[in-house]
Amino acid sequence: MSVDKVISDWKKNAYKPVYWIEGDEEFYVDQLVNYAEHQILSESEASFNLSIFMEKMRHGPMY
Repeated sequence: MSVDKVISDWKKNAYKPVYWIEGDEEFYVDQLVNYAEHQILSESEASFNLSIFMEKMRHGPMY
């Protein structure tokens, strides 16, 4: 599923119970994570309902 399709679904409030996001392009992974963190969940919801596990240390902020 493409990044555009996932974000399009999210904008329509069509969510799946779990998302496994991976890929070689960190830009697309970051784009999805940032959208989920800042556009879907409030800060209090994210603190309880959002878990992000990263495979390895990357340049920039760690989520």
